[in-house]
Amino acid sequence: MIHHSTFRFAGTYVWARAAAVRDAGQHLMIARDERETTVVTTPEGLAAADVIEVNPDRWLLLSIDCAHPFYCVGFIAKLSAALSDAGLDILVVSTFSRDWVFVKEGDAPRAADVLASAGFARAEETLR
Repeated sequence: MIHHSTFRFAGTYVWARAAAVRDAGQHLMIARDERETTVVTTPEGLAAADVIEVNPDRWLLLSIDCAHPFYCVGFIAKLSAALSDAGLDILVVSTFSRDWVFVKEGDAPRAADVLASAGFARAEETLR
């Protein structure tokens, strides 16, 4: 399955805890639970949130297109293990048709090399 899956760079984001979020459509992700609201947005997007705290790192999004979403036993485990074995800190989110892997901005070249070595193909276009 991995050899039929692709990855592409898809922008730089920050993670913030927010008291409120405005203009939800401009953010990549808003997650709420009983403890907090987390917003994943561009650095410029922070202006549309009442920020309590921002993670100091900037995270580069790698958008992973799985060849067969929802039915890839071990897909995230293999992907995570390859990046972890290379000493990379990651954050992972799955959407309906993609998996998003965030790596620290400075780790992007190494993350791309690791994914290519693991068998993922690099997609031509960059998402925005």
